[in-house]
Formats: sequence, C-alpha cells, structure tokens
Amino acid sequence: MLTNCHVDRPGDVVTIGWSLPQTQSSVSTHLSSPENLHEWLGRPTTFDARVGGEIIVDHDDGYLCHSEVLSVAHGDGPSNAGSVELS
Repeated sequence: MLTNCHVDRPGDVVTIGWSLPQTQSSVSTHLSSPENLHEWLGRPTTFDARVGGEIIVDHDDGYLCHSEVLSVAHGDGPSNAGSVELS
C-alpha cells in the first residue's frame, strides 16, 4: 500500500513510501533475491543489493529502472520493520 509521496522540485527528488502487507521474511526474500524480485517488480538485469550497489529492473517493453542502493536497515527493532532506500 502506498503510504506517502513527496515531490521536492528544487532537489529534483521524488520520495515514495510503501507498506507491504507481507511478513518480514517474505519481503526480505522478494526484495533481496534476484530469483524472486521479478514476482513483484520486474526482471532484474543487474542486481547488487549492497549499499552503493546498482539494481536495474526491466519492467517490460524495454522500460529499465536504474537504482543505486542508498541504505539497508534490517528489522531488528520491536516492530521488526526493515527498510531499503534506493535512488
């Protein structure tokens, strides 16, 4: 579910937040594994999920989304919520 969207025109940045109604394990599996990412987003052509790495996803019809991994936080707190920040 889309939880927020913010446009910073001077900074040329769009921030989109999602809450996924899945278990922590399912989200981690799908977003951290190129074998499963295609089930939610598209086919990864490049997949380096480390901070500073690059992920390129082919959403079909040649539409490629290029992202740099900016941060990864694993669900260690009481809510067990994790996060991933991509450019």
